[in-house]
Amino acid sequence: MPSFSDIAFGTKSKNKKLSTVDAGQQQLLDLINEGISKGTGPLAEMFNFSPEKFKEGVSNPIMKQFQEDILPQLQHKFINNNNLLGSSFQKAQAKAGTDLQSKLAALMYEAQNQKDQQKLSGIQTALGKQTVENQHQPGTGGAVQSLLKGAGEGIGKAVAAWVTGGASTLFDAAKSVIAG
Repeated sequence: MPSFSDIAFGTKSKNKKLSTVDAGQQQLLDLINEGISKGTGPLAEMFNFSPEKFKEGVSNPIMKQFQEDILPQLQHKFINNNNLLGSSFQKAQAKAGTDLQSKLAALMYEAQNQKDQQKLSGIQTALGKQTVENQHQPGTGGAVQSLLKGAGEGIGKAVAAWVTGGASTLFDAAKSVIAG
């Protein structure tokens, strides 16, 4: 309920901060921030590279395939050519191992790069969202202000009319103020 002072003299204008996101959006922005800046929370894995997860999900399966499929195929090829104990078999094994290491290094680089891109995307999402905006609430005029404004306009009209000769008497000027 407005106070007597507000009614009589009006209120001052104010600036008020309003949220531009709902509670769910704010919670998601907080989770993105936590995952990026602290490396914790449910989104941490999305933004941070884990060598252990890479080893578990990529390196170990590829190594298993190499040991169970590729090396036996290589051995079989050299057994068929009666060349298993020669230096060319050792060179072929060394080349296959080097190729595997290169492939794993490239995959690790891609995985790290992908995490960096996800982190950048998260940062852009968090920075690109304005969470508050200012709203200007203009003040209100009070009864005294309105009364003085009306009286001032009426007196101004009366004086103008009297000066220009539109009102011949002071009485006509007063009627103009009251009517105005």
